[in-house]
Amino acid sequence: MIPSNSNNKAGCDPISSNCVIWQGPDLTCVEVCNGDTVSDVVANLCTKLATLISESSDGVDVPALSMSSLDGTASTTLTELIQQIIDNLAAERSKADNSGITCSEALLCESTVPVCLQKNAGDKTVLGTSAYLEFLGGEVCSTNSSLNALATGTVTANTNSIIRLQADQYETPKIYTSSIGTPSSLQSIDTVLQKFELEYSLLKNALNTPTALYAGVSAQGTMLPLDPAGWQGTYYTAPTTVSHTIENLWSVIKDLRSTVTTLEGLVVAPASNVYPLMGGSSNTYAGGLYGCSDTEDEAQSATHINIYNESGSVFDTTVRAYTDAAATTEIAHNLWFVISGTTTVARYSSIAPHWKDIMHDADTNAACT
Repeated sequence: MIPSNSNNKAGCDPISSNCVIWQGPDLTCVEVCNGDTVSDVVANLCTKLATLISESSDGVDVPALSMSSLDGTASTTLTELIQQIIDNLAAERSKADNSGITCSEALLCESTVPVCLQKNAGDKTVLGTSAYLEFLGGEVCSTNSSLNALATGTVTANTNSIIRLQADQYETPKIYTSSIGTPSSLQSIDTVLQKFELEYSLLKNALNTPTALYAGVSAQGTMLPLDPAGWQGTYYTAPTTVSHTIENLWSVIKDLRSTVTTLEGLVVAPASNVYPLMGGSSNTYAGGLYGCSDTEDEAQSATHINIYNESGSVFDTTVRAYTDAAATTEIAHNLWFVISGTTTVARYSSIAPHWKDIMHDADTNAACT
């Protein structure tokens, strides 16, 4: 290379390439050694480049490369090789997008066996994909066999019943009823249910709702009996059920009746009353015993009188007793009387019950007060 200043734009002194020495390392691939002139280095590089170009149009010996891992026809040029690599990458990406993993990879996965199938799987809780698929196949076959047996056994045996159901010929079961519909008879369940619903609706309309019933029960105030002897029946001061309230009502009615009867005794009975003899014409009564000191004989020897009451029954505790049929004079309160010719005695009370201490021995001091 002849030094020249024709292209020297930097204003440097021209030096021949034969005078410049390569001081880098030895480059055996291009046959360049330390100490060669720049002219030799450039010449060797050009020679090597020409050799490469002559071996391949792309400068690479493509057929010498191993392409066994690539799909498709083996490439002969660098351009074909690059395109083949791109096609293989695209195909692998498509597989990843569609399945995520290859079949071989999938078979390496493990899955948990449901508790209901673990016994059939030999008490295993985890199975590989291949073993799991084989196990599930066996379960499907077993289930299929059971279904076939069911179809040929139970279903076939009940064909007539199934046909009847399909034909709408099913007979509704019957039950025995004691009060709904026709009492003491067998009736279809649907009929009983319909009648029960109807009667329940009527009962609900008559009694109102449970809330209303509880409100009625709790509406009771504080009440005391009018009769000094107290309530004649059970009385709940704090009722919680309808049955409690009904019992209370009866107790109040008894108390009112007793009080009204007492009040009636304080009013002179009209002369139009004609009461029968208590016990009939065969009975007369000796009375006037004020305590237990008198004897039965003394009672029998006393003056006998007739006693009248509304019912005519002997010692009827529910009605008052009088010394006359017109009921103008009531028997004195707390007097003892004995039926003539007997040992039966009783004590009269102007407050119901009107006869007390009915007994058969006037000398029984323990019972006589």
